[in-house]
Amino acid sequence: MRRIILMRHGDTEGNIFCGSTDLSLSFLGAEKIKKKVLTFNEKIDSIYTSPLKRAYETAKLFKMRNDVPIYEEKLLREVDYGIFEGKRWSEIEVQYPEIAKRYIKNNGRIDLPNGEKVEDVKNRAYMLKNKILNEMEDNKTFLFVTHSNFMVIFLEILLNVEFNGKIIVPNGGVFFVDEIDGEFFLSSEKIKSRNERFLLVLGGARSGKSSFAESVLKNYDNVTYIATAINFDDEMDKRISLHRKSRPSHWQTIEEPYDISKRLNEISTKSKAVLIDCITVYSSNLFLKGESEEKIKENIDAIFRNMPDNIEKVVMVSNEVGLGIVPVNRMAREYRDLAGRLNRFLAQKCDTVYMVEAGIPRILK
Repeated sequence: MRRIILMRHGDTEGNIFCGSTDLSLSFLGAEKIKKKVLTFNEKIDSIYTSPLKRAYETAKLFKMRNDVPIYEEKLLREVDYGIFEGKRWSEIEVQYPEIAKRYIKNNGRIDLPNGEKVEDVKNRAYMLKNKILNEMEDNKTFLFVTHSNFMVIFLEILLNVEFNGKIIVPNGGVFFVDEIDGEFFLSSEKIKSRNERFLLVLGGARSGKSSFAESVLKNYDNVTYIATAINFDDEMDKRISLHRKSRPSHWQTIEEPYDISKRLNEISTKSKAVLIDCITVYSSNLFLKGESEEKIKENIDAIFRNMPDNIEKVVMVSNEVGLGIVPVNRMAREYRDLAGRLNRFLAQKCDTVYMVEAGIPRILK
């Protein structure tokens, strides 16, 4: 028996087709992999990695905890996307509209001009399967760090199935495959994983939390911004104006102070990410309407439950209001305590939590 742990590399800076394009991990991508390493309890005997930087850097982070050899394996490299290489999907749709339509219709399984042929990728996968069976030791566990497209094709070859585009492997996504007497079995999987989908950004006033939240989504072409503030005076008008200027003009904006979940069906089908700024203002709107804490939690929970499937990343911004002086009036004290409890509720629901202080983000979860 052999265990193969297939892992996709961490996030990179560019939201582009980067098959043979050799990008490094982004700062956030490296931080997420470090967090995964800390909670990864599987014993690894050796690591095989694609020679591309984003995969090799991911493998090196795992070696920090598992002092095992790393081997570069060219068979694990990503598909070469030819004319799509280095381009964003929005650019591809404009430059190659007909090819883009065929690519979507066939779940990415077409031979792209100047790219690697699908049949050649499958042959690589078969070669790697034979290498596992003929060259790798029995009763060992191997970590393979690779890339999304090759990973799915390799899984199809190992398991003798066709996924037909039904699997999306997130950055850092993991599949465990056991080989027993020449047959391969999927022992556990993360498909379109909710892991890392919901991200909470906490911080005090003017801490830089909104700027950081926007930077997390800078590589997404299509983002929906959900604004929760009510414009009730000149000061709030100036705040809203500053927020509008800080975010890209092409982002979709939905303004909703009381019931976000009922507006989620208005999110563009092209959107891949959502930014909600902020939950503190949103909860204060409900608090001032006389909603109970239980009702406010139910309202927020509905956002998680009803988020459209096309959304890959949801970033929520919330204020940490409990670090300052105790408010003078009773209502302010009640709301400060409520906000603290709601942040705890959000932190439990979200996959990743950051605290931003003086413009510097720290991972809490």
